[in-house]
Amino acid sequence: MKNGDSTVGPSSHHAARPWIFEWRLRDGETSSAWMALALVSLGFILVIAGVRVRINIAPTWPAQQAQATQVADDSVGRLLRMQAREGGPFPSRFEPARWEAFFAIDGPAFAATLPDLTPYAPVLMPLPQTEHYTLRMAPGSPVLPKPPPPPPAAPSGVRVNTMPSLIALAGIRSIDLPWSFPALPPDAMPSIAADPPRFLIRVDSGGGVLEATCLDPLDASLSRSLESWIRHLAFQPDDSLADRHGVVTIGTQQSPA
Repeated sequence: MKNGDSTVGPSSHHAARPWIFEWRLRDGETSSAWMALALVSLGFILVIAGVRVRINIAPTWPAQQAQATQVADDSVGRLLRMQAREGGPFPSRFEPARWEAFFAIDGPAFAATLPDLTPYAPVLMPLPQTEHYTLRMAPGSPVLPKPPPPPPAAPSGVRVNTMPSLIALAGIRSIDLPWSFPALPPDAMPSIAADPPRFLIRVDSGGGVLEATCLDPLDASLSRSLESWIRHLAFQPDDSLADRHGVVTIGTQQSPA
C-alpha cells in the first residue's frame, strides 16, 4: 500500500480473509487451487457415501394352497371321508332325513299317533219348491223396479192468509211505515206476488199520503187502484213540518188466520 493511497492490494485482501476460497488462479498459485478443489470434492464424496436411504419392502405372503385327495367309493374311501369330516374344522352330524331307513319308520310312527278321523261327506239339502215367473217384455227394454209411492202429505192444521206489506226503499224510514194495512184489491194480488211494484209517494208531517205515483208499467186500472190504496195508508207522524218524499214497494206476506 502506497503512502496517501487507501487502495488495498490482492495480497492484503487475501491475508485479511483467509477463509474465502479464491477461485481465480493467480500466478504461482496453480497447485494450491487444484489441491483445494480436490479436498472439496473428497469431502462431497464422503458426505454422499455416508447417506443411507432406507426403503421398507412390503412382506410377501405365500400363496394360498390346498391339497385334495380323491378316494374311491368303497369301504376304504367311505372310512376316509368319515374321518376327514370328523377330524376337520366342521365336523358333520347325524341327519335323520338323510338316512335311507328314515322314511320307512317315519310314516308308520306318525300314523299310529293320529286319531281315526271320519272323512267328511257333505249332504245336499232339497231346495224349496218355488214358482218361476216369466217376464214378458219387449226386446231391448230394461227391467226397472217400480218406484215406491210418495208418502202422503201431512195435513196442516194451521191456515194462513196472504197479507199486504210495504217495504221502504228510499226517503222513508222503516220505522215510519204504517202498522196496519187495509185489504188489497182482489185483482191486484197475482200481479203483486209475481213482481212487486214500486211507488213514489209524498207524505206530510202528520203521516197522510198526499201523492202516490206508480214507477212500474202496470195496467192503468190496476195502477189507479193501488195508488188509491196507498193514499188511504197512515204513516207515522214526523216532527218536521216539511213533506217527506220516498219510494216504497208493495209486497205480500203470510200470516196465520
